[in-house]
Amino acid sequence: MSSPSNPFLFVNETSNAPTYKVGYRPDVRSHIRKHVARGLNKRKRSHGDQQVELASGESGMQLASSSTGVYDPQSSPSLYCQACGSYFNSSFARSPSANENHIHTPNQMWRAVLGLSPREVLGSGRNDPFLTSAEIPDPGSHELMDLAVTYLIPGLMPDDHPNRSLSLTSTSSRTWVSAALELPCLFNAMLVACSLERDFLRHSTVEVESPYILSKKLIVIQKLNEFISDPKNASRDEVLLTILILASHERVDAKEEPNKPFNSPLKTMQWLNMYGNCTYAPTHMKALCDLVNLRGGLEVIKLPSMAEMIVLGDTISSLNTFSKPTFAPIRVHEAYIALAMEWAKTSPHLPSRVLATSFGRYAEFGISEPLLEILEPLGITAWAISYHLEGKPAGLTIGEMGRTRTAVMKRLLLLPSAEEMSMTSAESERPNLYECCRLTAFIFSVAVTFPIPNTFDVLQHYVRLLKAAIEDSCVMSYDDVGVSEIVLWILTLGGIAALDKPERAWFAEQLSIVREKLRINWHDATKDFETFLWLESACGAGGLLLWEESSALVSPEYIDTPCPSSVLII
Repeated sequence: MSSPSNPFLFVNETSNAPTYKVGYRPDVRSHIRKHVARGLNKRKRSHGDQQVELASGESGMQLASSSTGVYDPQSSPSLYCQACGSYFNSSFARSPSANENHIHTPNQMWRAVLGLSPREVLGSGRNDPFLTSAEIPDPGSHELMDLAVTYLIPGLMPDDHPNRSLSLTSTSSRTWVSAALELPCLFNAMLVACSLERDFLRHSTVEVESPYILSKKLIVIQKLNEFISDPKNASRDEVLLTILILASHERVDAKEEPNKPFNSPLKTMQWLNMYGNCTYAPTHMKALCDLVNLRGGLEVIKLPSMAEMIVLGDTISSLNTFSKPTFAPIRVHEAYIALAMEWAKTSPHLPSRVLATSFGRYAEFGISEPLLEILEPLGITAWAISYHLEGKPAGLTIGEMGRTRTAVMKRLLLLPSAEEMSMTSAESERPNLYECCRLTAFIFSVAVTFPIPNTFDVLQHYVRLLKAAIEDSCVMSYDDVGVSEIVLWILTLGGIAALDKPERAWFAEQLSIVREKLRINWHDATKDFETFLWLESACGAGGLLLWEESSALVSPEYIDTPCPSSVLII
């Protein structure tokens, strides 16, 4: 329902006139209250008392009220536009009402209210009277584009400004939508993406083969072929964006496993909860790679956030397919890692004993410099997320955290495995922990810093490889307290990830052996974990559950008994 609003009262408290006298603030408030009360009484006298009546189940879908303000072509023939003054007639096109199967509402009355909304579930007033487009958008397209510019694109590529999260738009959203309004193929591609994302946000079934989606995809392909028939247009940034949208929405599987081993934070940042398990069409990705190479690489792309989007999609695809990324890191992402490292050095609230500082103690056990260049930024990213969750000031922004975690994940994916480096533990008397730490870093990334929605298959892959790497390193038979500390961290994260997997019992058994060596309790163990890679809110519950499982295998005389030595022997 709508009602006339009161006019604003401007109270000047900064006048420089010589006759100005500063008003007494309670008097000002009293004057405003009286003015508002007079306006309220006038409205009551003009409208009279209105009764709200709940309709029955049979007639619940019809609300009868003369003051609802909902347009009806038969009962409201004199309705006119306040912007241009033109009258609406019965040919006024209304958008189709939202599908009630996609709306989770508590009762029939709310279904009736939402069904009457002229702009569906997301609200009214979403038409832009100044919109100019190469296409003739229908009311549903208006809603989808408004959703894109105010919600979806800013969430996908948030700006770095500290207060940007309070804004409804971003540089990327304004630029992308402006380009879409000029290019029909990009416009329809964005409608495909926004329609699927809207269904996902409504917790509906994401149907990539619905008649609407298939028809729009057909239009996109037709318009795209027409546009790139001119060779000058084939390598434009807008064409790359169109192909990227097609590739990333070919198959969308955003289901989560019912029993998650980690309580992953910030799952919706950059819409990773939806796109984290996307499977990209190989033909579209090949076309995208060819066009990027034709342009001269990602660094020459000028459309805001376009290169970052390609890198993000490439990173997600590589993580889910256990393959190397197609594209090299971009300079802007490397700058974000440097920014995060500088933030960690100057932050007054950050403890000096954390941030993956313990890894440097194991240089002679295979922890190389390239691996340290990944583990340390990974720890800083985790602490930046912890800062954000705790609401501490002077932390990294959402945009900075999102870009930093993508850059670190890209580095980790490009890091060669021990097999690729022909690295074996037989070459040294000490166990080589390179592969164990590399795989554990993958587990921590999927759990904390880069949480894809369905982690079961990915974690199963890395848990199986980690078990084999621990056995090949012969580290369990190496008698050293310092080495046992890092092995305790490796086994704990690996065991948490092995929830509901065949390797779970093996990790619990090996954990009990290391616990007997160290004679350490859970509280002290978590303090040591924080010097490696750990986030209590994400890993604590799963780790404690694993710890209790291993307690049944630990001899009673060793439980929670301090170890006489905790010095690293090298």
